[in-house]
Amino acid sequence: MEKKNFVEQFEMGIEEEFATEVRVGVRMPNLSSLEYIHNPEENFVEKLEYYKNAYNENMELNSFNEIQIETIEFFHCEGGFWSDIRDFD
Repeated sequence: MEKKNFVEQFEMGIEEEFATEVRVGVRMPNLSSLEYIHNPEENFVEKLEYYKNAYNENMELNSFNEIQIETIEFFHCEGGFWSDIRDFD
């Protein structure tokens, strides 16, 4: 994933009032599948700034480029039920 696309998607999620959680899929060395990091909407702005500073243009961690962000998804939780937000319109 390119940083430009990641940032654009994250900014759309911040603007989406329905989004209550972001989930970022991270490729880690020696793991067979992605690790997922979840953050609530209260952290969206701060997490985006972190990702902008900590990751390069290919979304590889600056301090260890074998760690790479591959996916970003936004969700809405209401009454214990989760909905995946795929279309921000």
